[in-house]
Amino acid sequence: MGAYNERQQHLKQNFGFDCTCEICKKPVSARTISDKSFKEIRRLDQGLSDRARLMIYPEKCLANAQTLLQLLEIENIAKILLARTYYDAFQVAIAHADQARASIFAKRAHDMRKVCDGDDNPEAERLMGSVANPASHMLFG
Repeated sequence: MGAYNERQQHLKQNFGFDCTCEICKKPVSARTISDKSFKEIRRLDQGLSDRARLMIYPEKCLANAQTLLQLLEIENIAKILLARTYYDAFQVAIAHADQARASIFAKRAHDMRKVCDGDDNPEAERLMGSVANPASHMLFG
């Protein structure tokens, strides 16, 4: 059973409805492609939370973050995942003392958080501090 069928079954059993969102209304061939993308999104997202991998394979982590961002854009899903992925990329860069790249990723994470949560969100404000001074993050160096 694919991701579409699993989602439909979960929503029907737990919430009593059949989903007819934009993704679920796609033709079967397009849904199959999206299901593969969502599986890859999950895998990449889990890999970016592995802090040991972040320290050992920073180039691979950044490449995975880039792929994840592309898939999130293609699938046009949750902007908050974009913010988190940019933050993950920021952490990879700052852990390896790449302040210039870290600042760019922090700014992008900040901008996405503002879209999702507004200007006065504490997380957006904290990210702005990382834009201005990436070396202040606990992972620096």
